[in-house]
Amino acid sequence: MKTFGVLGGSSYFIFGEEDPLKNHFLSLDSGSRIEALRLLGLTGVEGETAEYHYYREFIPWLESITKQPYSRTCHLVTGMLEEMAAFLRVERLVPYSPSSLMFEIIKAFNSDRIESERDLTYLTRYKKLFTFLEFIDSQKPFSAEPSPQFRSFEEQFQESVGLLERICSQQSRISH
Repeated sequence: MKTFGVLGGSSYFIFGEEDPLKNHFLSLDSGSRIEALRLLGLTGVEGETAEYHYYREFIPWLESITKQPYSRTCHLVTGMLEEMAAFLRVERLVPYSPSSLMFEIIKAFNSDRIESERDLTYLTRYKKLFTFLEFIDSQKPFSAEPSPQFRSFEEQFQESVGLLERICSQQSRISH
């Protein structure tokens, strides 16, 4: 499905090119946006628009952390979400929308599954981003409510997987 452009992502199966961080961040009030930016070590310029805060402050910071300058914002955010999901061991073999992947990351991070020294090293590098996501979620909780397009895709995906499982099961019985 990735080959035909139905799914994106590099290590997760992601349907759609939305930027759930942008949508969520832009919906916050000015004070909450500035506080969120300050959690990242950014100044959060008072009196500026939500778009300024997102595109002129947050996105350049994220590009420096991910070392992916000049990416489309949806790809930049999705790439970071995939890294965070892999770190938190979010289930890989199911389709996600960018929003549902972000919801799973918040849920996994809140469960405090930080265990090894490698995890602590990683957490040190990305701690600000996890704190940022937690803060945004506390101001306006993320929803895992899928879009109608994603629901339709997910149903078709599940039907395809079920069909594939039945074919494999039949082939297994025939070979025995």
